[in-house]
Amino acid sequence: MPGPSLKRAIAWTIASALLVAIATMALLFAPELAQAGSDTRQKVGAGARGWLTVLFLVVAGFAALPVIGRLDVGRGFVLAALVLILGGFAFAQDSVRSAISSIWSSIG
Repeated sequence: MPGPSLKRAIAWTIASALLVAIATMALLFAPELAQAGSDTRQKVGAGARGWLTVLFLVVAGFAALPVIGRLDVGRGFVLAALVLILGGFAFAQDSVRSAISSIWSSIG
């Protein structure tokens, strides 16, 4: 019986079109709502960055456990260098990023 599912699909399509239209009108006529969305995006980004930093350090810690267990100094230095380099590039603050870009601009 295709009747009820077709009616349901039409209803969902109309409801979603109305929702998109209302959201568009709200953003066009209320710039402060757009600014609030931008602030929310920045807060969510900062939270995600914090969680990714913790996750990165936990994974690096688990990767270090076999190195510590074997007392392998060479691989320990390699792992430490990788963590510093990858962490420095991935989670660098603005001052570190400007220092890195100034070093690269002086080299090239």
